[in-house]
Amino acid sequence: MKILVYIPVALSYFSLIGAISDFGISRYLIREIARNNETRGGLFKTILLLRVFSSLVLFLLFFALFEFLYDPLSLRANISIIAVLAVLPQAVALTIDSLL
Repeated sequence: MKILVYIPVALSYFSLIGAISDFGISRYLIREIARNNETRGGLFKTILLLRVFSSLVLFLLFFALFEFLYDPLSLRANISIIAVLAVLPQAVALTIDSLL
């Protein structure tokens, strides 16, 4: 029952990190593919690496500096980490969605 209290906090962190990690990259990819469809393969690889890298950096910065240093409840910190790790598959899925 105690876990259910921390789920909204974890979802808030997921939404925040997910929004920051996108940072307009999807719109850029859509615009560049609309301009020149032949650059689709190179753009996909570059954008995918950029998104995964930025998500990892945000995850490490946020949780290494904030969550473990300032959150006294380890259960809430662990649930938040699991929720924010879901940003990585989301970054891949949104990149593929923008490509198509």
